[in-house]
Amino acid sequence: MIQEPEFAQSALVRYDPEMRLNRAMIFVKDLARMTTFYRDTLGLKPIEGTRLENWVEFDTGSTRFALHAIPPEIAQRIEIATPPQPREKNPVKLSFEVEDAASERRRLEALGVPLVERPWGAYDGVMVTSPSVPGSLR
Repeated sequence: MIQEPEFAQSALVRYDPEMRLNRAMIFVKDLARMTTFYRDTLGLKPIEGTRLENWVEFDTGSTRFALHAIPPEIAQRIEIATPPQPREKNPVKLSFEVEDAASERRRLEALGVPLVERPWGAYDGVMVTSPSVPGSLR
């Protein structure tokens, strides 16, 4: 039997049963390029009212998705392979939903977005490497 942590057993600790995911955020080396990619390639709508020099938030329907610029002194030490490589060991994956996954997959492939087909039939998108795709890392 799984034992709950001590803090969860306290009568003083209560959770809100209505808790929902409000926002997913990722840190990015190049905010302008990644904003262009998510806006122009994936079609996400930036929320201009929340935009800052180092922050762009997108309305994705049920929740928000944000890009946060990595501070320049840290970003300059980050190397991005050319072409970018899939990060198979990254513990975080974003998953977007569309009505017609097969058509969207074909559209993204036509734009040069490399996709990895998984054994169970799902596809993972890999960072765009095509110079014809707006916002791609080259």
